[in-house]
Amino acid sequence: MSLTAEEKAIIEKTWSLMSSNAKENSVDLFIRFFTENPSYQKMFKSFADVPMQELRGNKKIAAHAAQVVFAISALVQFIDDTDCLVEQLDKIAERHQKRKVTPKMFENLGTSIVGWLIEKLGTDIMNEQAIEAWKKLYGVILNVVTKHMEEDNEDKTNSDK
Repeated sequence: MSLTAEEKAIIEKTWSLMSSNAKENSVDLFIRFFTENPSYQKMFKSFADVPMQELRGNKKIAAHAAQVVFAISALVQFIDDTDCLVEQLDKIAERHQKRKVTPKMFENLGTSIVGWLIEKLGTDIMNEQAIEAWKKLYGVILNVVTKHMEEDNEDKTNSDK
């Protein structure tokens, strides 16, 4: 499933608006993600036990959240370079699989990202067309990540035989 030129332009425009205040916005993404998926916070040792109301001021979550936003920025930047995009996603999948992150968790992050974009940008900017473009992009991301994780699991199973 490939993105149209119009969908790419929408993604680039909406992302440029979000990334202009990356520091604050990135923490808000993780607060949303953990609010929607409370058990996921426990996977992050450095802020696993930080109360939700204290996350905003936590430097460790701010650093990790910024890394995620920078990764999304790179994916948006290389939206027209499929080989580079796939390579980046494979590396993301590999790093996260080592930490027991599943494709379902990535799927839930996508849901949080779309909700976060709507919350931050409003429905005039994140209209149905923009929502569908982001869902389509995240569908591509999820397909690549899932494929990588499944192939890696298959390789490990075969090497254990």
